[in-house]
Amino acid sequence: MTAHPDQWFGDKTYSQHGEDLLVACIFKHLGVERGSYLDIGAHHPENISNTALLYARGWRGINVEANPNLIELFREKRPEDRNISAAVVPVKAPNETTRPLYMIDRLSGRNTMDLTEAMRFCDNEGKGRRIEEFVGVPVMSIPEVLAGSPWPDFLTIDVEGLDYDLLWYADFSASAPKVVCAEVRAADHRRFCGMMTTKAFKALARMGENVIFVGEEHYARAMGVYK
Repeated sequence: MTAHPDQWFGDKTYSQHGEDLLVACIFKHLGVERGSYLDIGAHHPENISNTALLYARGWRGINVEANPNLIELFREKRPEDRNISAAVVPVKAPNETTRPLYMIDRLSGRNTMDLTEAMRFCDNEGKGRRIEEFVGVPVMSIPEVLAGSPWPDFLTIDVEGLDYDLLWYADFSASAPKVVCAEVRAADHRRFCGMMTTKAFKALARMGENVIFVGEEHYARAMGVYK
């Protein structure tokens, strides 16, 4: 397929359900051409990535991936990003340095810090798959990842069962992302959106299991309404 000249962002999506095209469109309405991002649970620099298209368009940011088998791909494919091999947790215990990552396989996007989530996948969706091993991985809080910098324009989270907790504990008081993409299962949609409302975000779209939220102050412009 050849990109049509009227396609603002080309004919390729890297996201699972085209989320990157919608996010790029939102930021076009917001007047952000080359912004910044934080990709937590980034998994792969191109495959089912919500930030690969943005990187190709000149954006730069931070990718955090817990699986140590995947981080070298980011260093190869995203050399101008900051690439961190660690798990981001809502709250760290005093002196905590590592937590177990439950591995479905060496490269699975279903690998998770949440044992209940890993078992749910194996029992309900895994078709005979099981937890192959668990490895200790470094843990960081979001403030440690940001290292004193303000929130980026775009925050995308996919941490297999811990998305709600990460956002619940996230501090948006001094600054906040303009757009957030998080994995929200349909059964948890109302609770999740209610929590995000308390953080001054409104749900704009559901795409598969991902919901895209926009900060209330940016919502009208994100919808293409300028007055």
